[in-house]
Amino acid sequence: MNDIKTNAEHPIWDIYAEFRTARLSVRYYELQLSSLRRKYFLIELVLALSVSSGVAGLWLWETAAGGIIWKIIVSLAAVLVVVKPLVRFPDKVQKKSGILTSWRLLDDGLQQLTILIKESGKYDNEMRMRFLSLMECN
Repeated sequence: MNDIKTNAEHPIWDIYAEFRTARLSVRYYELQLSSLRRKYFLIELVLALSVSSGVAGLWLWETAAGGIIWKIIVSLAAVLVVVKPLVRFPDKVQKKSGILTSWRLLDDGLQQLTILIKESGKYDNEMRMRFLSLMECN
């Protein structure tokens, strides 16, 4: 019996496995990129707050708790000024964005292929060649 729905050894399951892998990888790299951007934003925020004379002059910092908070912000900013170039967030964001783009292209191609297979109800040599072409591009 060579029915796609019942034959677990049919090559179409390789397409679905790759599609699942691509879809999960897209989600993973989206989360990684979001986390990097959030960290970079927080670093920039702390640095901007620490050098702003308007923020430094707020009455809040003249209270006991405010003075401690202000000292923490300034100390953290001093450390971040040194650490920020070493961490190289823009390079990491660019690298992860490139990887994410590759996974998105593969995900899109595999999604289109699975739709074609479902619509045609068959997995023939043309579909196989499309699948192999997608896998070579990745």
